[in-house]
Formats: sequence, C-alpha cells, structure tokens
Amino acid sequence: MSAFVGLLKLDGVPASLPTATAMLDRLRHRVDEEGWNARQVRATGPVALGSAVLNSTPQAQFECQNPDAALSLETPNATTLRFAGDVRLDTRDELLQLLELSGSQVQGWSDSRLVLEAYARFGCETPRHLKGDFAFAIWDEARQKLFCARDRFGVRPFYFAFVPGQVLAFANEIKALWPALPFAPRPDQTHIADYLAGNFDSFTRTFYEGVERLPPAHSLTLDLAKPTTQQASYFTLDRDSELRLGSDADYAAELRATFERAINERTQCPGQVGVFLSGGLDSSAVAAVATRQTPAEKPPLIALSMVYDRFKQCDERQWIESNLKAAQGKLEKEWIWGDDIGALNDVERVVWHLDGPPPGPNTCAAWAQYAPLKKLGVCVVLDGHGGDEVVCMGYSRISELIRERRFGEARRELLLLRRHGLAHASATPLFWAHLGQRASGTRFIGRFMRSLTRSVYARAARRTNSAPPSETEEGFAIVKELVCAEKRSLLPMPSSSSEDSVRGDHANDLSSPLQPMALEAMDALAGAHAMEVRVPFWEENMVTLCLSLPSDQKMRDGWNRWVMRRAMQNLLPPDVQWRSAKTNFASQMIWGLCHIERDRIESQLQNPGILTQWLDISHARVLWEELQKLPLDSTRAAHIAFALWRFMILGVWLRGYNTPDSKPK
Repeated sequence: MSAFVGLLKLDGVPASLPTATAMLDRLRHRVDEEGWNARQVRATGPVALGSAVLNSTPQAQFECQNPDAALSLETPNATTLRFAGDVRLDTRDELLQLLELSGSQVQGWSDSRLVLEAYARFGCETPRHLKGDFAFAIWDEARQKLFCARDRFGVRPFYFAFVPGQVLAFANEIKALWPALPFAPRPDQTHIADYLAGNFDSFTRTFYEGVERLPPAHSLTLDLAKPTTQQASYFTLDRDSELRLGSDADYAAELRATFERAINERTQCPGQVGVFLSGGLDSSAVAAVATRQTPAEKPPLIALSMVYDRFKQCDERQWIESNLKAAQGKLEKEWIWGDDIGALNDVERVVWHLDGPPPGPNTCAAWAQYAPLKKLGVCVVLDGHGGDEVVCMGYSRISELIRERRFGEARRELLLLRRHGLAHASATPLFWAHLGQRASGTRFIGRFMRSLTRSVYARAARRTNSAPPSETEEGFAIVKELVCAEKRSLLPMPSSSSEDSVRGDHANDLSSPLQPMALEAMDALAGAHAMEVRVPFWEENMVTLCLSLPSDQKMRDGWNRWVMRRAMQNLLPPDVQWRSAKTNFASQMIWGLCHIERDRIESQLQNPGILTQWLDISHARVLWEELQKLPLDSTRAAHIAFALWRFMILGVWLRGYNTPDSKPK
C-alpha cells in the first residue's frame, strides 16, 4: 500500500514541486511514519511525481532506505525512468527470471524497482508481465511519454483528470488531484443519478465531473508530442475455454492449490497480519489456509469478527467459534459488537476518505473494523471479499439444464436447493427471473417448473425477506418517488442481464463495474488507517481457473460453490464447509436507521439544504414515518431504508464535496 500522485504539464510551463507536494500531503493518512519520512516528491521539466510507501511487504524497506534506486532507473541507453505508484507483486521470482536478473541484491529490490526494470525491457507491454495488485505511472524522459497502468481487476485505484492543453493529474485518491487542477470540484449529475438508482454500469465515472477512473486491466499513455490520452486494454477474461480434468477430486485439488498460492503471496508481510472472519465459507477458507501457512515463529493471525447480542439472526458466532477451535491457537480472536453500529456510522469521515458516497450500507460497519486492528498492530488484513463472484454461486446451472432439456436434473437440483435452504442467496432475484423465463419456453415441464420456483421462492422469502423478481422494481419505484421532479429524467431505467450459460453469467459478474468500485472502497477504508487490505480471491490464476470450471463444479447437488466446499475438505469444520445459510443484515440496518440514526435523519429532513437539489423532502418525510411503523423483516421496509440511506449519504457528501482539503475530525 502506498500513496502516489503526479502531474504532467501540457502548456509548456514546468511542473510545480510545491503543487505535487500539496497533492501528496492530502494522502498522509495512507502510510505510517517511517514511510512518510521517506516520501519522495520530484519535479523534472513538465512532470512531477510523488510517492510514500507503507511498510507492508518484505521489500518495502528498500524503498524507504534507497528511494533513488526504487523510484528511478538509468537504463543502459541512458534513458531515465521515474516511477510513482502503489504496487504489490505476486510471483516475483518468475518476473526476475523473465528479466534475467539474479543474485541476492535483486531479491531485496522493491516492487517499484522491478516494475521499472520490466518497463525498460517491455515498454508498454509491461502490465501483461506483472502479476498482483498495482496502479502506477512511469515517466519516460527520453521519449517524453507518461505510461500508466492498473491491475487486472482494479484492486488498486487509479484516478485522473485530463485538461487538454493544460495538465494531466493522477493519484490513488481523488482528493489529491485538486491542487493540480484549474477547476473546482463539481458533482457529476449522471453518476449521482446512477448511484441513487443502484445502477453501476460505468468503469470510468466518479462523483466528480472531469475526474475519471482508469478501468481495470487498462493502460493510459500520454505522449507530449501528441498530448492526448490513449487507453488500451491488456487483459480480457476467457469466456470460452473450459478446463477438463479427470475427476471431481482433481478439480478440488487444483482449486485448493491455486487458492493456497494466492494466500501465500498475500501473507508476505514484515508485520502483523489479520483476517476478517465472518464465519461464512469465503472468510473461513481464507483464515483456514492462512493459519496453516503462518510460520511457527510468527505470532498468530488476528481474526476480527463482528458479533451481535440483540440481533441473533445476524450473529455468526456459531461458525466463528468452529473456525477458532479448528485453528488450534493459530487465530487470535478479536470481537466487536455490531448491534449499535448504524449504517451512517462515522459517515462524514467515511465519505471524505472515499471521495464520495459508499456503494453499500455495510461500508460504514466495515469502517468500524479497521481501528481495532490498527490498535493491535495489524498492517495487512486478509478479506474473503469476492468469493461469491470468483468461485461462482452457479445458480444459472438450473436454467442451463432446462435449456439443454435435461429436465430431470434441473428438477433434482431445484429440490436439493430448497432442501439446503440456499434459495435466498444474493443472486436469487436474477436467478428466479431467468429461470422463469427459461421455463416458460418449455411445454410439458414449464408449468411444473413455474409452480416449483414459486414454492421455493415463497418459502425462502418468508425466511430471509429476499425480494422476488417483481419486487426488485419496487425499490426503483421508491427511489423515483423520492427524487425531485426536475431530476427524475436523469434516472436510468432498472435493467438486468443474464446469459444462456453458467460461464456467461459468471463472466458478467466478474467483469461488472461494481467489482472495482467495491475494491476501491475497501482500499480507501484500509488506507485511512495506514493499513493494506488483500483479497486472495481476486488473484489472476484464481479467477481464470474458477471461470474455466465446468458448470457442475460450480453448483451440484443443490450446493452453490460446490468445488470450493470440496476443496476445503479437512481444512474447514464440516458445519462451516457445508453451511447453507447466508446472513441477512437488513433488520439490523433498518433498526439502526430508526433508532441509532434517528436524530441525524430527522435533522437532515428538517434542514435538507443542498440535498433539495435531489430529494423530494415532503415525500421523504412520509416514507420516513412509514418506515418507523413497518416490521423490520418486511421487504418494503428494506426498500425504503436502502433508498433513504442513499439520500442521507448523498446529503452528507454534497455538503462537503467542494472542501476536500477539510478532513473531518
């Protein structure tokens, strides 16, 4: 984890060192004292670059002690390359071999130095040869060219603003851009409308007009001889290839080996490592593998879990305790209580660090998890985020079987799905809609399938309050009512897409703009505490392997993520390995809004200020009163709560968006 900034002047005026320094100063929170004391800001001709490194990898000390060697390179042909970025590389030995570098000295080189060596060898093809999490910029002095790149899945953020004929500014947080830009912060009306509608379909837009995100797996170049930005993709998912192995055991073994390598790369840290442990399959798998890989001489991993006393339906201690027992002392538990953590918890600081409203209500709860870990000395925390998307729930297998007219298998899977209580999973609304569509195209089984899906859904809905397909539009209808009349035309219509195959839906999930958006939020939360969050599921080999698996490895016998469960045999306690339920936190979120956050919400509705640009206040007051009377487990309460939460968050951001230098205390 690092802080980095840069600007390239396009008007013939030399880059300003004080400007670059002011940019980096806004990212002081991202690194510890040692890294900040070793920060580097340099201006050379039209370009200025700034970096400060967090001591989170074994090689980070190289950058602290040898900044010149880590951030600049004189090539054999007398070309000077300068670097700014945030890089954590996987498989360093493979890269060193590819670069034909050897010896004890290069083993200690920082990741930034290896990227410079790779660029000297491969130029703009460099990202294709890098594995890991990265966002960086390289100034090629001889060619007068700036080259930037972001990792394949967007684990590391890269924001930029391009003003033709004036400047290109970039950083890994938006707030750092403003000292270099000739315009003041302005809200992006389209992105706000998309946010309120829950429409996440852009890889590039941000909440600020004129500020963009570099999409994952893309590079950006700007040549001073032709001062326009050019973006290029260097990686795409393979939607067609299917892995064929000899047996189910072979698939499980391959997945386990790949997962173990991903975690091994992500536990490399000179300091204390932690893990977010919820008791679900994904976080439990991360914790189980990581504990086995922790050397005996190192302290145990610190496992932080959020538990609940009043909201028993949200409490996962049963499975957390199973994991702790199985770890045999290699996990040190740290609990925080989530009952009284509201969806607007510490919202001013969350919004400031994210440079915009967070993607979901759980973000403010996630914020509360970092400070306790920081106090315990944790530098790197592992997160099971992305397990559902990377391994794949596999629900489209039912419709795939129907399309292939394998009706007996489809019926069996549906019945087992119901038996395991998995019909409430997050993909359920799209799954049932897709299934109903497919079933209606069959004659003799269509009626049975439609009645069965209704039955399965009805039982699941009573248990978990999931919204059926027809009710997913209710949430949008509530948002549309809440938006003031003059802004309603900006709202996008709700839409969903599904493929004819498990792999097609899987690839769509993996390539959704929502994925990097969530990773950016996680990076900002960790960066706010000078910590680094690492996500083993979003490792390239892990993603490509899971996408290539046959559909019956993703769902079988009514079990989602079937191959992952098999891969964790003898690693996870059986009750965790074959856990069927997913916890629904909606009731606690709704209660929190109505009780913990009541005064804040009522104050904002009484004095909405700039929020009236978007919110129909009179209608919001009506829905707020209705929400407080509805049962916590009602679907309508969930829709109203989520819509009001978005508007409340938006109001907080709108009041402070134009003062990004004013950090909340």
